[in-house]
Order: sequence, then structure tokens, then C-alpha cells
Amino acid sequence: MDNVRYGSDRFKVDGTAVLNKNDTVTVIYNINIPKIIAENNQSRLNALETVNNLLRRDFQTTPVYMQITASYLLVHTTTGEERIWTGSFWSRGNSPAEIAAFDRVNYDTFVQNTFRNSADVHHVLRWVGRETNWRFESLISLILNCNCKVSKNDDILKRRNLFFYTNRKRPHVTFGLD
Repeated sequence: MDNVRYGSDRFKVDGTAVLNKNDTVTVIYNINIPKIIAENNQSRLNALETVNNLLRRDFQTTPVYMQITASYLLVHTTTGEERIWTGSFWSRGNSPAEIAAFDRVNYDTFVQNTFRNSADVHHVLRWVGRETNWRFESLISLILNCNCKVSKNDDILKRRNLFFYTNRKRPHVTFGLD
């Protein structure tokens, strides 16, 4: 499959802002760490250091919560059909696609904890003991889903072009980290 058309080969952030009812905004950063980086220990460490610096700079003292998930290739065991899947494959829960559950980010331990929690991605995504005709074939990218609530006047919305204006209900922006 051609991963380039999906952008999964880029070290990047897909940022979205969602306006809440209480004059706050939930900022969501889906940080894509491509396979070539995720599967090399030193490259993954360097990428996590970059992500830690980004989150620290963009959100400073505001609490950030992060979940580790992935984008991956599935192959149907009977037909051989291939599908690229992101996030949870199971409608009954997130466990097979959830490499690490949402937890509050601690900048002092982020790199070490995230490195450790993302070390065995292939094993987590193999779904041993699950009844399905779909089989995990390969990792495409590691995804760090980061969420943070900020004031609707927070500077991050302007700096990252995530501010709201007429006809822009859910602003979205993509920017590279490499």
C-alpha cells in the first residue's frame, strides 16, 4: 500500500480545536511518528524528545493528557485484502489498538515513559486470542494522541492557526516536526 498518500510517512502533528460549552477549547494533537522512526530506538528517543519540547512549549503549565495508539496494516486471512487502520479496530473497546491508555503528561518523565510504553507495539497489535479474520501485518506509524483544555483566548490557538471565526467550526492544521 502507498503510505505517502496518507501522510503516515511524515513526522507531523495534526492539530484540531474543539469549542466547549464553558468557553474553553480542547486542543487535540495527533502526533504521527512514522515506522522508520518508531522502529529505531535512537530515532524514537530523538522524536520523543522533540514531542516533549513541543508539548512543553505549546501548553506550558496546562495539563496535557496522552494516549499511545497506532496506524497499521491489516490483512484478511481468507481474502488477502489489505486495509490501513488507525486507532481501535475493535468496536467493543480500544485495548488492541491502545498501546498505552490516556494519562497525564509529566514533562520530566515523558521521554522515558513513552519510550518504554511504545517499545512492544508489534506484540500489542497482534491480538493474540482474539476472534477475527483480520491479522496485524505491519506498523505504519505510532500515534501520540494529546489533549489539552485551554481558554478560548489562549495564545496557542493563534500561534497554531486554530482560532475560530465565521464558518470555521472545528479548525484543523497540520505541521511537520522534522
